[in-house]
Amino acid sequence: AHHPDDCPALEAPSWLLEFVLARPAAHRREEQGKEQSDDVFREGHRNSALASLGGTMRRRGMSRKSIALALHEENVRRCRPQLERGEVEAIAASMSRYQPSEVPSHEIVVREELHAVTNEAECALVSAGSVGIFTRGSALVRIVRAPSTELNDATRPPGSPMITMIDIAWLRECLDRSARFVKVVALDAQHQRRKRVLPPEWVAKTLAARGQWPFPALEGVVETPTLRPDGSILETAGYDNETGLVFDPGSSDFPTFPANPSLATARKALCVLAEPFDDFPFLANSDRSTALAAVLTVLARPAIVGPCPMFAIRAPSPGTGKSLLADAIATIATGRPGARLAPPRDDDEARKLILALGLDGTSIATIDNASGAFGSQSIAAALTATAWTDRLLGVSRVATVQLRTVWLLTGNNTTFRGDLGRRVLPCDLDAECEHPEDRTGFKHPKLSAYLSSHRKKLVIAALTILRAYHLAGRPPHQSPPKGSFEAWDSFIRGALIWTGATDPLQGRERLRADADADLDALRQGLSAWECAFGNEPTTAAEAVVRAKQDGEMDLATGLAALIGCTTAQLDSRRLGYTLRRVKGRRVQRRRFEPGRPARNGVRRWVVVCEPKADSKV
Repeated sequence: AHHPDDCPALEAPSWLLEFVLARPAAHRREEQGKEQSDDVFREGHRNSALASLGGTMRRRGMSRKSIALALHEENVRRCRPQLERGEVEAIAASMSRYQPSEVPSHEIVVREELHAVTNEAECALVSAGSVGIFTRGSALVRIVRAPSTELNDATRPPGSPMITMIDIAWLRECLDRSARFVKVVALDAQHQRRKRVLPPEWVAKTLAARGQWPFPALEGVVETPTLRPDGSILETAGYDNETGLVFDPGSSDFPTFPANPSLATARKALCVLAEPFDDFPFLANSDRSTALAAVLTVLARPAIVGPCPMFAIRAPSPGTGKSLLADAIATIATGRPGARLAPPRDDDEARKLILALGLDGTSIATIDNASGAFGSQSIAAALTATAWTDRLLGVSRVATVQLRTVWLLTGNNTTFRGDLGRRVLPCDLDAECEHPEDRTGFKHPKLSAYLSSHRKKLVIAALTILRAYHLAGRPPHQSPPKGSFEAWDSFIRGALIWTGATDPLQGRERLRADADADLDALRQGLSAWECAFGNEPTTAAEAVVRAKQDGEMDLATGLAALIGCTTAQLDSRRLGYTLRRVKGRRVQRRRFEPGRPARNGVRRWVVVCEPKADSKV
């Protein structure tokens, strides 16, 4: 309550007087001289000393003006000789360009010791903590939000978080924020001074090339609270050590989750989550459940230890709402539509897309407007894999990334080739009218605005369903699991069935019946072969010769469909490869099997028809 000058000085304690007076006078003079010497900033050390004081003041939040006034005072009191006023102002300005939390606390002397200097730089980055450097695979990465990004035919909405490999220029900027790099300059034989320099490029390159770093490993970026593998909810912003995720909710403030939701609470939450999808003309209730499963899959992806199926949104005609449904799923889960991908033209392009999405940590991607029969060996492989290894574009280096992307696909009457069909979950729409785009009377005519304003409530509902199912012990359903996706099946599908929703896998019979283009081709080839040769073993060369004869158009068409070529391109070698590939695959109880070989040892083929299960042999 008083100014220090107004307070009376107290008598020194007797023990202190005795201690001081008992010490030798020479020793007291030696310490006094040392103290006075340490209190002075002599030539060669003045700039670094004032910069250190300025950095301390800036870290504590002092303004540029306050720092300059304090440094001027210290310059007059302690610098011998004094610095020019302009030099002191420059030091204050240099320290003030940092945010209070970014002022470098490390000083690194640049010298010809590559390993030691790089180690010091790495320690400075680790001590800084908040520079935003992570490891992913065998590379250093950071998180960026670009206004608009085009990458290998992938269009990302503005503001989407992306994981990108760091470049040397940005790493040097991080080093500049984390430490003061100086060089020792000799003034004469007895005096030196420290000169501020930029972080050397060779330090950044050496650090980036090490391959092993003490920085945290980054698995992905989420903008919505999510479930951890142990069933707990990640809802604290920042880096999560348990999952390796960065939770960045932006300006969103999600409400508190129910502590111990019950089955009744989960069923109410299911009604809330399903409400935005009331206007979509789902072909069956299982298709509505598939849309809900897609939302739950994206939100709970970190908790699913294994791959997830692709969700195919199909309709018989344009304007039914396929892309709108895909955007609605992504908006609930991430706050914005997902990345749009053009269907890859070939498998090489598909591989590049998979690697790019894995490197970027894309949470949801939509292959938009896939027409006809869609198939890709790489995408089929990625759907049942948890990691992907491929060569980085433009450099001779291989990268391995974790696959966490949830895939959506939209198309009109899209069918699937190869193994892709069994890895897809159909979500079919049918407006049952000639021009679906002319429909009116929607419950939510402005769906995007509705989802934006109600997103927090929808996210809470989705996570309540999953959390309640986890607390209930994840009781198993009694249906056969979806092969290759057992972890997804036991959690997402199990949660929906447990809360009373229709099994989302009921639509897979529809997909098996009309969506596997390879199955159709095999069916056509078996029928044509059986009609032409009955149960007589025949070589591929004999079949091709027969197909090219007049009046054998049905056989030629069936074999061409089986191979995947035109009738003019029929070739016995290609037919032989195809028959070996489809050997033993059953379609309507029929299959190709090797028959007795010809005299020259060439393999013959025959169509084997199995009896019905209730037939007596």
